Formats: sequence, C-alpha cells, structure tokens
Amino acid sequence: MLNISYRSLIDKSPVGYALHEIICNSDGEPCDYIFIEANAAFEKFTGLSVTDIKGKKISEILPYIKSEAFDWISFYGNIALNGGEEEFQQYSGVLGRWYTVNTYSPEKNYFVTFFTDITENLSKQSKIQDLLYEISKEFVNVKTEDIEYAIADSLEKMGNATGADRVYIFRYDFERNSCSNIYEWCSEGTEPRIERLSDISLDLIPEWVQCHISGNTLFVNDESELRYIEERKNLRLHEIKSLIAVPVTYDNRLYGFAGFNSINNSYHYSELEQNLLQNFGQLLLSLMLRKEIEDSVYIKKEIFRTTLLSIADGVVSVDNEQNIILMNEAAEKLSGISYREAQGKPVSEVLNFMHEGASIPCSTTVERVIKTGITEKISDDVLLVHRDGLQIPVQYGISAVKNKKNDTKGAVVIIRDVTSERNIQKQAEYLSFHDHLTDLYNRRFFEEELLRLDTLRNLPLSVIMIDVNGLKLTNDAFGHETGDRLLKKVAGIMKKECRNDDIVARLGGDEFSVILPKTDAVQAKLIMDRITGSADKENLKSIVISVAAGYATKTSPDQNIDEIIKIAENNMYSDKINTGKRMRRKTFELITVNLFEKYSYEQDQTKRMKKLAARIGSAMGLSKDQISTLETISYYHDIGKIIIPPRLLNRPSDLSLEEYDLVQRHAEAGYQIMKSQEEYSSIAIYVLSHHERWDGNGYPRKQKEHEIPLLSRILAVLDAYTAMTGNLPYKKSLSTDSAIMELKKNAGLQFDPEVVDIFTGILLEEEI
Repeated sequence: MLNISYRSLIDKSPVGYALHEIICNSDGEPCDYIFIEANAAFEKFTGLSVTDIKGKKISEILPYIKSEAFDWISFYGNIALNGGEEEFQQYSGVLGRWYTVNTYSPEKNYFVTFFTDITENLSKQSKIQDLLYEISKEFVNVKTEDIEYAIADSLEKMGNATGADRVYIFRYDFERNSCSNIYEWCSEGTEPRIERLSDISLDLIPEWVQCHISGNTLFVNDESELRYIEERKNLRLHEIKSLIAVPVTYDNRLYGFAGFNSINNSYHYSELEQNLLQNFGQLLLSLMLRKEIEDSVYIKKEIFRTTLLSIADGVVSVDNEQNIILMNEAAEKLSGISYREAQGKPVSEVLNFMHEGASIPCSTTVERVIKTGITEKISDDVLLVHRDGLQIPVQYGISAVKNKKNDTKGAVVIIRDVTSERNIQKQAEYLSFHDHLTDLYNRRFFEEELLRLDTLRNLPLSVIMIDVNGLKLTNDAFGHETGDRLLKKVAGIMKKECRNDDIVARLGGDEFSVILPKTDAVQAKLIMDRITGSADKENLKSIVISVAAGYATKTSPDQNIDEIIKIAENNMYSDKINTGKRMRRKTFELITVNLFEKYSYEQDQTKRMKKLAARIGSAMGLSKDQISTLETISYYHDIGKIIIPPRLLNRPSDLSLEEYDLVQRHAEAGYQIMKSQEEYSSIAIYVLSHHERWDGNGYPRKQKEHEIPLLSRILAVLDAYTAMTGNLPYKKSLSTDSAIMELKKNAGLQFDPEVVDIFTGILLEEEI
C-alpha cells in the first residue's frame, strides 16, 4: 500500500496553508487567534517566518491588523465557531498584498486557511484588459491590406502581456476531420511550429475537440491531466508545460481556437483571464473572416455585430445621425437601458456621462469624431450615470466607422467599467500617504509637503516636533493595543488643536510633526502649547498622556529647512528630559492609586507583607539595604495587576487560557513599570521573579531553585502567606496553623525550603 505523508504534501504544496485556533473574550466573542502550524508557501506569500509565529497570536505578529477595514478576526471567528466554508478575495493592508482565501473549520474553535497571492495576477489582468481595449480600437479601423500585420502584431502584444511563449490560432475543418495552425507568434528562443502543424487529424486531439464543441476552454497545467496518450505525447514533443486553448465561434459555429503555450514556466489562468483571452480570439476571428469574405457586405456587418456583442466592454454603434444601431449586453448593464429601448434613439439620451460634477454631452463627442474621423479616448474622472442614478466610473473611446472610400458612416463607442481599478488605485494612493494606525499623513507625505511648502510665499514657515512620552512603558506594561490607543489619542488631540491647512503627520513610532505655513514663532508656540495642554488634560485609564514638544520657524529664504527641523527636534528633546521623567512618575503614582482603588484588599495585603518582610529579613541576616529593598518590593510586588480586569482577579478559578495568560503577564508588566522609575529600576527584577517556583514550574521565565533571586524567593512565601490568611473577596481566609501547613507542604516544590523553615519558625514563635 502506498505510504503517503500528508504532512509532507502540505509542506510542499504551492498553496499557502495555516491552521489556527480562535480565541474568544469572556462574552464568547472572537478577539484573537493563534497560529498552530503553517507551510512553506505561507512564508512565501506573507513574508512571515513559521518558526517565529508558531504558537503566537495574530495581534502579537501583526499588531495593526485590528485597524484594518476588513475584520479578519470576526470573519474567521464566525467560521471557527459556527462551521462552514468561505472563499473570498481580500486586500491585507498590513501585508500590502491581495489574496484569494479559502477557509473552513475542521472542528469547533479551529479554522484552516488555504490561500494564494493574487497581487501580480490582478495587475496582469488589468494589463490584458487595457491591451484588449487598445486592440479592439485598432481593429475597428484597420485597412484590409493591413489585416495580416494587425493580427501578427496583436499576437505578439498579447503574448508579451500574458507571458506566453507561443500564441497561435488554429482553424477546425470538420469536413476533412483536421485542424491547422494558421497564425503563430513565438517568444525569443522559442522554435516556431506553424509549418509542422497543418492538417492535424482531429483523432489525435479528441479531448480538445470535445471541450471546444461544448463551448469550454481547455486548460492543461500538466500533460498527465490529458486522458489520451497521443495528446500527452504531443505536449511532450513540443516541450509544453502548460497551455490554454479558448474556442472562437461565429454564428454559433465553432471556427477554431486561440492557444497560449508556456514552455519555460507553468501558468494558471484565472477565469477572468480566460474570458479576456476568449474575447481576444473573437476579435482575431473578426479580422480573419473579414479578410476571407471581403466582398460580402452582409457578412461583414454580421461579423462586426457578432464581434462587438461578444466583447466584455460596453459597445454602442451609431450612424451618421448619432442614432443607436447596435448595443451589446455589457452596454445595457452599464446604462440600465435595453437595446430594444435604445435602438434608433440619439446616443445622448442613452449614455449620460459626467465629468467632475458637470455633464459631458456624449452627442457632442460623437459628433466631433464623425466630423473629424479622429478617435477620442476619455479616461480621466468620468462617470456614466445608470438609469437608476448610480454613477459608474468608466473610460470610453469613440472611433469613426469608415467605408472603402474613407467616408465616415458612423461611430463606435466602447465603454469600460473601471470601478475595481479606481477603488484599488484610491486605496493604494491613500495608504501610500497615510499612517494606517492614526490616519494622519505619513513620513513620505510629510517630506514631500515640506519640500513643496518651502517657498518664499509660505514664510514664515514653522515646524512643530512632537514625541509621545512613555510609549515604550505603555507597550511593555500594558501591551501594544494600549500603546496603539495612546498614539490614536495623541493623533486626535493634534488634529483637534491644529488648523485645517496645517500638515499633521506621524513620522513613525512615537514621533509626530506639524508643518505650519505662513505661521510665525508666536503663533507656532500657541498651537504647540494648545497641543501639550490638551494632552495634559487627557488620560487613558492608568496611562498619563504626555508629549514632549519643540518648534522652530523659518523666516528667511536663506535658512535651510533641514536646519529648522533639527532646531525643532533639539527643542523637543530638551523638553522631553523634563516631561518624560515627570510623566513616568505621574504614571507610576496613578497606577499605584488605581490599583489600590480597584483592589482595596491589595493595600492591606502589601502593608502586612511589608511588616513581615522586616521580620524575616532580620531573621535571615539580611543587610539593612536588603531589608529596605524587600520592604519596597513587598509593597509594589503586584503593581502589574493594573492590567488585569477586576472580574478576573475576583474569579481566580475557571479561567480560560487567554484569561490565565493575562493574569500571568502581571509579573512582566510590574517589572516594566518598576523599571521605568530610576529609583526602582535596579530592584525591578525581584518583582519579575516573585512567581517563579522552586521546582521550575513557575512563570514567566521557568527559573528554579537558586536561579531565582533570594529576595524573590522570600517575596513568594510572604505573598502566599498573606493571600491565604488575608480577607480576599474570592475565598475564605485560613488560620495561621493551616497556612503554615500549606507552606510546609509546598516547601521544595513551590517555595525555597530554607525560607519556609525560617518564616514558619517566626510565625510559631510569635503571633503575626
């Protein structure tokens, strides 16, 4: 029996794969998800290392994902919790790529994603659409003697656009049961085959014929996909790795097919690309048939009508009086008016174009083309008004239709819906000049605007530099989500206090700046003081909002704007020396006050611990400095609990994994808060380690025995004793004897045995 490693198949798959576990908040709502595993294609498509992200939350890996317009966490959470399967295309702002994603839930609380990067495919599709539009315009007016050249030229252009190595047209001859290659283009280094591919028996390609007779496109990504051996040999003989062959028809009859071969690399064509290539084949067919039946005016009209009707873009043909004589289905959808209603009516009554809020009479443009014979293309900010009032972004071109004598007999209007392209373009333009978190302008825009505004007419030109105090403390102690809220809060303050013409930008990290044209130093200082004053009045829970600021003003054309920026920065750094330290101290004090207000029992417990610390310190022969340090950390050991919601600390059991993880993080948060204060930075390590266990099963660093600092080992015993004997809201207190028994039972497991012996000895000697 074949032994298949499905793990290996997934790892080697060209499709991105990842397995995740959804995380819900206490209300059962999705709030995050964890990466469990992913394959190599995942790394390729996202730029994220599987080793780095495994076991981590998406909010840790991509902190700004919750700022995106598309709510990835809620979308995937619905799949993981309720089951089902979804396939969609979506742009990821934090990764800057478009993806096609298929997701499903293998079991509750888990979801799998399979995805591919389609950014380049979308660009390629747009390129093919543009080229098809240009070719269709060229074909309308191509002279009979230039048809051969026009076909060859279009094959080359389409070959380059699709990246194919060989592009060709085959014609079926069902009476002779054969087909022949009648046109071919080959890329450089690709051997032509046209001379050897004449009168090929249809018996050698039965799968191709059956597919095309059914009206379907044949796509082969590997020769093994073909059922018939002779067809496989043919592909192997011509060194073809992948191909697509789209049928071309006339009057519901199969004429042949247009083929695109890839020899150097395989390529998978999307459904849209297949439709575009089929339109291309139909356009080529219109020229080929026109050449073959040049003398038949009736057939000419039919081919023209059939070809135009098959094009995906809207097509409207008018006579010399600008009345509609032909209209395809795409034009009907764009205008909201059927061909039956539009036939014979003036084109201006059917196609209502708008430009920058003012109407562009289509009849005027058509009239001009009919009179001059010169093709016109309108592509800038044009809207087509649908019958129901919907305004659709379009590009349209108008070409004159001429007879053999070069007399104009009418015109053809080709309309292309560019809604998707405009949306992508606007999104890309917006993201290129804006900071995705704060929605302010970014550094790139700031630098370009600074160059633009650095002119004589904008003098005096002032610049304010802003730095957010304590962002690192906020991120380390409370998490990046809180840090992001702090940055957004500061951004909101700056937008509120600045004027409409001022350029407010986030330069990166905790740095902001404002460009103030025609603003002297007095006005600049007033605006700067408004910003700093407004920040001082705001707060974010236990976070003090404080910014350091500095400004400088350019008053003469001889001054270098870069030097002005440096002066403003130096002034800001000078301000930061005082405001930063003051902010960290105020934050520390506010945290302490808020902690004891949230958990009133904490203050009583810390006072008891401080008293006990002096007793055990003396009993263990610690120095005065060590005893003083032990008293200090006893008082502040749980300062990191400020990050924990009261509902969790008052409910210590039945916590979810996410909730338990948050509770454990208070030791690290306390370390960062203590570290921010100069007088406590050297003793912060004892707070970090006070939940380590003697047996190595504690947190956050899994230290054991004497790896744990002595003062942290003492603090762990004091913390446990005061918690057991204190008046906590979520459990009954124990007697001193019961607490002593618990300490001794856990000596050598949770606690340092020597510390337990000394401490319990003190308790037995005197009542504390």
